[in-house]
Amino acid sequence: MFSRLHFMVLGFLLSAVAASAQDRGTISGTVTDASGSAVPAASVVLKQPTTGLTQTVTSAADGHYTFLYLSAGTYGVTVEKEGFRKADAANVQVNVSTESRLDFHLEVGTQAESINVQSQAPLLQTEKGDLGKVITNKQIQDLPLFMNGGLRSNIAFSLLTPGANASITGDPDTTGGAPRIAGGQAFGNSMLLDGGEAMSERRNDPAMRVVSAEGIEEFKVQSGGYSAEFGRTSNGVLNYTTKSGTNEFHGTAFVGLRNEDLNAQGFFYSNPSYTVHRQNLEAATIGGPVWIPKVFDGRNKAFFFFSGERSRAKDLSNAGLISLPIQDFRNGDFRRYTNAAGVVPLYDPFD
Repeated sequence: MFSRLHFMVLGFLLSAVAASAQDRGTISGTVTDASGSAVPAASVVLKQPTTGLTQTVTSAADGHYTFLYLSAGTYGVTVEKEGFRKADAANVQVNVSTESRLDFHLEVGTQAESINVQSQAPLLQTEKGDLGKVITNKQIQDLPLFMNGGLRSNIAFSLLTPGANASITGDPDTTGGAPRIAGGQAFGNSMLLDGGEAMSERRNDPAMRVVSAEGIEEFKVQSGGYSAEFGRTSNGVLNYTTKSGTNEFHGTAFVGLRNEDLNAQGFFYSNPSYTVHRQNLEAATIGGPVWIPKVFDGRNKAFFFFSGERSRAKDLSNAGLISLPIQDFRNGDFRRYTNAAGVVPLYDPFD
């Protein structure tokens, strides 16, 4: 019989599996012949070119097939059946927490012959009932991000989703800029990172700022109609997935510089010497196969990916600057302490 400890371990493993599936995508569809009849027992092979991942399923009696728990990325799908031409579909895009539909219509012929199937995003999503928008890696890399003294925050991209609202004048990770999704309360959302909850238990504020924007592959903002597996949220779901290594070594480097000397002076910018507005931001990534010469070749098997980001900033205005006494003043010599009229503003406290 199972002890209480066994049940706890089993429950933990099941919850981990359920959580890991929340950021995964799916490819599904049907295999039919030229007349539209289902083609059962067809071999459907999926391959991810960048990692060498390969999966094979067989179409059911109704011609349906499904690939589950796929990480975000681009895949190729091939269908083979005796008596039909082989069908190939390249560049099938899988997004986070999204089901991609791909149907095959086989033509009579030999397997040595092949036909190409074009994969296109449907105008209407019929596989899932949730509302939302996927923010792709291209958007994360190409669109501008906040540089306000801290790390860059891609939470601001949630505003690209219909029904999402936030102040764009402040940091989206703080109270002034936290997004409100579909009329929900600020900080009432669920934020998932690779399937795990990433909100702080202190007050449900974001706890994933340690993840560089360079390390995010894409994310999906689910504003409504999502399934019960997400739950507990009153402000939508932000579902992030991170980048991973591939069979090729690759990396990126980013440097951001902000300095008051590079800024144009505004119309009312009367005293620039008393304003300090600086930030140095650096980020880098590196990924690839786990490879030890003459010991282990991890291509198609094991991968690594590292990302990091650092920010250093100074932001002081006239009211925020502090003056320290020079050595003359410390020695009691105030002759250099003059006002605009050249007068030393010293006063006798007993006069």
